[in-house]
Amino acid sequence: MISLKESRKFRLLLFFTAVCLLQLTQGSDEKKPDKYNEFGGDGAQIAIELAIVLEPRGRQCFYQYIRKGSELKFSYTVQTPSTAITSNAISSYIRDPFENQVFATHLEDKVDIPPFEIKNEGVYEFCFNNFIGRFLYKKTEFFIGIINPTRVFKKMDVLNETLQVYDGLTDRVRGISSTIFHVEHQMYFMRRLEGADLAYLEQNLQYINRMSALTIVGVIAVAYMQILILKRFFREPKITGKAKPRA
Repeated sequence: MISLKESRKFRLLLFFTAVCLLQLTQGSDEKKPDKYNEFGGDGAQIAIELAIVLEPRGRQCFYQYIRKGSELKFSYTVQTPSTAITSNAISSYIRDPFENQVFATHLEDKVDIPPFEIKNEGVYEFCFNNFIGRFLYKKTEFFIGIINPTRVFKKMDVLNETLQVYDGLTDRVRGISSTIFHVEHQMYFMRRLEGADLAYLEQNLQYINRMSALTIVGVIAVAYMQILILKRFFREPKITGKAKPRA
């Protein structure tokens, strides 16, 4: 027969075994791979801000997974200022998973498109081209914003399935989230424009300094030549042989 003490030990062992199995089961569920997480497309809101340098006649592409029904916001600005003989414009395009061109620009230095809805789910391609630049490197900053309504309201779907006002509440929360997202993006875009103006002013300052230095050198050279010419009028002529003095 099993004693009372052994029975208690046996029950404790079963209890700890059950707890361990439960923890292992939960851990395995949490570590299940999600194919959407590979490209970062499973978040409620995704904001990507990057600065790249496009080489002459170069191209750079980026890829992002986007769910169907999400809103995509895209903009970029070229920080490298244009010159009198070179332009700072670049081209860009967006392709969907079926290689259909969703959006494209040709020779633009600033682009800010309004949000639009994604029709096809999958990996989208964002490319920037500097084909017209033969010698100029172009620093470009771009912004990609994605609002995924299905992920924003995933928990609300579970908690509010029986509520009759779910549709109206969802639309209001979605509107607030979209407004905050757009305001944040506009603030970021204004900061980028101020940075571009500062770079342009710095370039003009360097140009003015160089031209001022050249002007000073030129004035000194002209003054020196005038002094040499004036000194020739005040020299006494040398009388040699039968040469006659000047009247």
